[in-house]
Amino acid sequence: MQRKKAKQQPTSAQNAQTAPANIQAPASQTTPVPSTPAKTPSQPLKTLKTGWNRWGPVVIFLAIAIMTLGAIAYLFSLAGVISRIIGYGVALLAGCDFALAPLLLVGPFKTFLRNIFSATEKNYTKWVAISLLIVNIAVFMTVVAATVFTPLIQANIFKSANITGKVFCAGGEQVEGVWIDAQNQGSGFANWYTTNSSGSEAGFKYTLPNGGEYNIHMGCGGSKQNWENVQTTEAGTGMVKDDNNHYFICYDVPLTPDYGQCRMQN
Repeated sequence: MQRKKAKQQPTSAQNAQTAPANIQAPASQTTPVPSTPAKTPSQPLKTLKTGWNRWGPVVIFLAIAIMTLGAIAYLFSLAGVISRIIGYGVALLAGCDFALAPLLLVGPFKTFLRNIFSATEKNYTKWVAISLLIVNIAVFMTVVAATVFTPLIQANIFKSANITGKVFCAGGEQVEGVWIDAQNQGSGFANWYTTNSSGSEAGFKYTLPNGGEYNIHMGCGGSKQNWENVQTTEAGTGMVKDDNNHYFICYDVPLTPDYGQCRMQN
């Protein structure tokens, strides 16, 4: 009797070889990562940008026009301003070009402005250049207009005025001179003449070329070239605001409370 052969079990390698070809290993499962939504500007900021893009150039133009007209009006109101106009204009242009240009074209301030207006590099540089050009033109036109028209306007605004009065040295010293300090330029020594025997009282007259307010500086004692005591209306009753005839008492006694003062009496 023959022995039955033991049935051999297939090995793992054999199983792998006999496995159907269409069966694949399951793919590894991954958890989907939610995408972060793009940030959009808030509605108020978006509205602000839209409004600025529409009205921004108009606002800039009006601001420049108002500043220019204000500067011209201020310059027109000053006497003898022409000698300073060119210097002020050059200083302002230098301040704009050498301070504002680097501030707007480089650094965090540039990034801040570009983010606000969502401007490209090309558009931002263009608007900065246009703005600086407008400022330069506005300042230049202000200087030209003020230089040309200031004398014409001031000829009607500032008219000459003749002032007269009397001064008295309260300590009895002789009057040695009267200086008129004009607010609108045109200061100088007044013509004066004694009106009493001691010479402590004098009348004066002077022409203010541009009119306006003035102060009196009075010399009591000493000589015409070297006053011993100087009294002023600045230390006394203050600036004279009209061109009427006035009488001034000037206190020329040292160590007294009113020393150095000139007080207008009428």
